[in-house]
Amino acid sequence: MIKNLYHLHITFIVLLYSPLLTKAQDVTELKITASFEDKQLINVITDIEVKYPVRFFFDQEWIKDIRITESFSNDRLDSSLNRMLRGTELTWTFYDSNY
Repeated sequence: MIKNLYHLHITFIVLLYSPLLTKAQDVTELKITASFEDKQLINVITDIEVKYPVRFFFDQEWIKDIRITESFSNDRLDSSLNRMLRGTELTWTFYDSNY
């Protein structure tokens, strides 16, 4: 049996669309506060999009089975995303809507 030498890496695209945060480096300054208990990732993403000036782009099939149990208290968005996606093959990248 030949082992697969490649890992599938699926990338979320995080789009920051607030006029208050106009530079790419500002994504690290965006802080979130939320608590999720065994919540589907799609619902976590929806909650974050409603509360913060970001949009996520992805295929729902990629995340349908991922559940999140995490708490964030004024945590940076980038580190929060890293914690949520830890242990998955998902990654994320940021694009500023002003470019």
